[in-house]
Amino acid sequence: MADRSAYIEDSLIYYSRARMYRTMQIAAVEGIKRYPEDPVYKLYYCVSLIYEDRNGEAEEGLNEIEDFPDVSLACSILLGHIQQHQESFDNILRGKAKEHLEVAGEMAMYVTGVVFVLLNKPEKAKQFIKRVLKVPSLSKKAAVLMGWIDLLTHDGSPSKDVWKYFESSDNSSPEAVFGRSKYYERQENYTKALEYLNQAIVLFPKYPPAFVEKMKIHLALEDWDQTLVAAQRALLLDGNNIEASRFKLMHLLTQGGKIDEIEEAVKTLYITMMKCEPKNAELFFETAQLLSRLSGLQKQVIEATFSMAKKASELKPNDPDINAEYGYQYLYLGKAAKALSIFKTHACDRAVTGSIQCLISQGEYTRASEQIQVYEECGTEFSPETLYISAFLADYMTSSSETVVNYLNNAVKLHLNSLKGIPWSVKFYISLQPLLVRDICRLLILHVPSQVPNSKSVFGECLKLCKTVVHTIHTSCPGFLGFSTAVMLANLKMLEGDYSTAKSLLYQSVDKEDSNPEGRIVMAELHLKEGNLYAASHCLEVALSFNFEVRENFDYLMIKAEIQRQQGLLSDAAETLNFTKTVAFPVNKKEDDLKNEKRIPLSKKINLYVQLIKIYCDLNKQDAANAAIHEANTIFRDTPEFDRLRFAVAYFALSRNDINCALKILEEIKPDKSCYFEALQQRAEIYLNQRKNRIKYINCYKEAVKEKNTPETLNLLGDAYMKIQEPEKAVEAYEQALKQNPKDSDLASKIGTALVKTHNYEKAVTYYKAAIKSGGQENLRFDLCSLLCVIKRYKEAEELINAALESGRGVDNLNWLAMESKYLCLLSEVYSKMEMEDQAMSTLQKAWGVQTRVLRKVHMEQADADEHRKKAKEICCQLAIHASRKKDYGSAVQFYREALTFDESDTEILLALARLHIESHDIDAARQYCATVLSKDSENVPAAVMLADMMFEAGDLQSAKFQFQKLLDIKPGKKFF
Repeated sequence: MADRSAYIEDSLIYYSRARMYRTMQIAAVEGIKRYPEDPVYKLYYCVSLIYEDRNGEAEEGLNEIEDFPDVSLACSILLGHIQQHQESFDNILRGKAKEHLEVAGEMAMYVTGVVFVLLNKPEKAKQFIKRVLKVPSLSKKAAVLMGWIDLLTHDGSPSKDVWKYFESSDNSSPEAVFGRSKYYERQENYTKALEYLNQAIVLFPKYPPAFVEKMKIHLALEDWDQTLVAAQRALLLDGNNIEASRFKLMHLLTQGGKIDEIEEAVKTLYITMMKCEPKNAELFFETAQLLSRLSGLQKQVIEATFSMAKKASELKPNDPDINAEYGYQYLYLGKAAKALSIFKTHACDRAVTGSIQCLISQGEYTRASEQIQVYEECGTEFSPETLYISAFLADYMTSSSETVVNYLNNAVKLHLNSLKGIPWSVKFYISLQPLLVRDICRLLILHVPSQVPNSKSVFGECLKLCKTVVHTIHTSCPGFLGFSTAVMLANLKMLEGDYSTAKSLLYQSVDKEDSNPEGRIVMAELHLKEGNLYAASHCLEVALSFNFEVRENFDYLMIKAEIQRQQGLLSDAAETLNFTKTVAFPVNKKEDDLKNEKRIPLSKKINLYVQLIKIYCDLNKQDAANAAIHEANTIFRDTPEFDRLRFAVAYFALSRNDINCALKILEEIKPDKSCYFEALQQRAEIYLNQRKNRIKYINCYKEAVKEKNTPETLNLLGDAYMKIQEPEKAVEAYEQALKQNPKDSDLASKIGTALVKTHNYEKAVTYYKAAIKSGGQENLRFDLCSLLCVIKRYKEAEELINAALESGRGVDNLNWLAMESKYLCLLSEVYSKMEMEDQAMSTLQKAWGVQTRVLRKVHMEQADADEHRKKAKEICCQLAIHASRKKDYGSAVQFYREALTFDESDTEILLALARLHIESHDIDAARQYCATVLSKDSENVPAAVMLADMMFEAGDLQSAKFQFQKLLDIKPGKKFF
């Protein structure tokens, strides 16, 4: 018998494991060509035919070689399997196979073991390979096979025995080197796994699987650049390498490839699959599922994935999972009726879910709800998809927001569990399901109240989970075509109250997707929450300029109305809200209008009426307010969100100065309602502002704590005590909250602030030090340094600041650099207090250097620049003040001018420049700066006095008199000198 090449045999084993059966067949043919007298490669060829359901050809080939001793046992097992049409090999050792087993030699045992490995039956293979482990001529190859058998039969981290098997072989076998890499991959030590694959490439530089495996490990390391390099190397060796082509296409779909490139790549991949793996149903099925889920349902991609799914269905017409995917491809193409007919003929969970989705897409919501109920009654375990459908239908049936969000919460929990422990890979991207996550988050955003009750509520929990999964998608699919992951994550961050991160994400998004109005609307809402009405209004204008249909967007209109209200344009706000009613409640309910109506949740519709009623009250239009209340009562009377309308009715009562009625209405909102805590807060405000009753004001927050003792309610109680100047009691409330949530640095900071308010400085210092020692965030250390400066413990403050700066040495991220700048500014202040002016000036110059780096990073990272520009302005002004003290007026002027580049409208800087020019006897420049101030603020007294004084000094008595008279007209009776 000819000496077989381990290289070819390893290729056969590799491609069978990779489920590339025609490629495995080609390797077997190569073996037959090289070793025509060796029946083993003919045997392996027959195995590849079985994979393609070419059983007749396989049987014929097996009969030809059955009499060769080395393959007789394997042939009899395979022939028995084919002839009896068995689906398992449980009864393989009967009849003729049993006879061959009794006389089988060592090579026959080994070959039979290899056949079972090729057939992906590692447990069966083990029985045969164990018998030849100690045969000198076969031990190395058998050991490698045993290593792989153990890896394939056990999940998780492999045992040390596996490593021993792979180590016992030399480096002549690619499978041995791959096995060592896989050993570390299973331990999630991808860097070590990569070392062995690099070794494989050195040993086998023309072996495509080495580059394919390296490509997969680079992806597990989340390094797309190196993944593409390895894929390209594999394609240079094998232009038809399907796996490398799939990875390149995955990169285009997830990292922002152009649609024409994607279309070309997906067509090429389909042609390659038809050419190289035409009978591989699993490959067509998996690829269709992978690409369609990453496509954002782009028609060009779905048309190709439909062809793949159709091919898989033709190859395996009775496979329920494959045909369920075929049905979904019809659904993606908008052919719900055809999809439904496929789902009805194949029983599996995905088919049931798909049939319900078909009913929804056809507008048959009642039938869909009935199907969900049957599904639930059968005790079937819900998937994330079915839970989302339940939430969608609950929303359609106007269930409460809690009911809807509860379904969403369970859906996202299950989805996150399905992703747990999976590195970036084909399996990961199939499991990711970005469009499902998009739909879950969109529905959540519609139902989350503007103030999330607390992190332990279903709203808070679901928001946190959604943020986690969207962050995963944003990291792994930043260029996803289905929706902007940055905008979605920003939306969730904003709901959570993290405005800074939300703004940074939105800046990135609008830069990349300039014409996408969605990001602009979210940005407008964020600016509105921060009180920046001009920026909010500008964002809405830009959104409208990109897409005129935005003018009928519910969120756009609600934001616009709130901007108008805050600008005092109450009549305009009322007009906008009345138009919004036509969007939320269309008169002509066409199909599109109905879908739009259902997109707006009940809570937001009620909020529309609440805002409208309040504006009518502010306009003193009592009749209009009353009419709106009656209209809302009629619409929302029997809905679960009806209690929210009571806020508007209470406001209406207050506008008529009927305080008792307002309180009574708010008291009707009971603790089991989602808006109960909001009602408590409004009652508290009435007691404080209208009744001036501090006791009842505090009692409202005590009631909140009694109903639900959480960090959030205790935090509110602490804030309430601070508001009525009782910091000692505030400290008690904050401390109780901190016990429940010890990692909340904001709470710790509030405690320190409250202690300072009580003038208990020593206790505040002790508290800050303890909080820092227990792992408090950097802002606590800064607060302590500021406090030490306030209480004139300058030396201690200096030491602590220097220690903080030393601990951050070498760190180059934006957050630390911003904090370093603050520390240096504070240190400069400390030196000034210690009358060390040279050190104060040099430290401030260091702060300026750091702040310029901050501004560069802000520009590069597209972060929110406002806060950092304001800090830069402050540093420039401080540098100017220090220069003025040294009579260095030239430098002072230069620093002030630098400060103006960050805010050219700052009148204080302009006045400071005027004073400096007076000091340096440049009266013309001083007069120019004063004139600039007065052009911006005609009633600015310091500028007018300074200008009049300069006129007087110059002997221009008439102009001086005119200027002073203007001052007296503006501020009659005021003493200016």
